Amino acid sequence: MRASYRPPLTLAHYRDMASARRAIDALQNRGIDSGDIDLIGPAAARAASHLDNDVVSASLDGGIALHLVLRAVPWGVAGAVLGGCFGLVIAATVGTGPLGTNFGAQVLTYGAGGLIVGALVAAMTAISQGEAWELTFEPGPDRNEAVDLVVHASDPAVVERAAHILRHKNADSVEVVRA
Repeated sequence: MRASYRPPLTLAHYRDMASARRAIDALQNRGIDSGDIDLIGPAAARAASHLDNDVVSASLDGGIALHLVLRAVPWGVAGAVLGGCFGLVIAATVGTGPLGTNFGAQVLTYGAGGLIVGALVAAMTAISQGEAWELTFEPGPDRNEAVDLVVHASDPAVVERAAHILRHKNADSVEVVRA
């Protein structure tokens, strides 16, 4: 979290940390660098002071782990179904595969492979690398307080693109500050 920012920048106001996290995910999924995103305001400052203590919080880790599991399970199930269908097609058309002629074993093997790939892809895409994203999981009463999200970049086009994304992510307000 930086102390001051110079234009150009986009400033968006969110009612709580969870809403800000969804906005951060949307920004990063659309190519905005995590280093260009920060949370500011009293709730963000208190959450950051908790992280600065170098104490790993079980509830912080638990929140991140729950986020990953809720993302990985549906994708893992979808991968298992697709993998099983692929195994079914291979077993029905080719008749032989990595496990010989055992029809059921081929379907289960491809299904297990799809489960693993689906869960891994979901987990990798669920984690953002920026400090702002991590702050949104910090436990305590600050989670339900309003927070401001700032996107700062030297390129005005990045700032404008961020504003467009944030306007569609339920921000209470979005403001672009130009140089």
